Amino acid sequence: MDETVRHLRAVQPFAVWSGGFKPEELDAIIAFGEKLEHEKAAIYGESREASYENIRVTRTAWIGNRPETH
Repeated sequence: MDETVRHLRAVQPFAVWSGGFKPEELDAIIAFGEKLEHEKAAIYGESREASYENIRVTRTAWIGNRPETH
């Protein structure tokens, strides 16, 4: 199997739409997310303890379904 096909299968399903949020809505989402506790992200198939800071620096936070996120 081609590596591109293998990668695309690993990230499916997903959706993309243009104009899904207004700029001010995106600003609010970013501001809310920046206030949350972040975790170090891992590269697919690797542990969170693995260090790839020279390749990718990513921190993640879960924005749950709660009144302030509606």
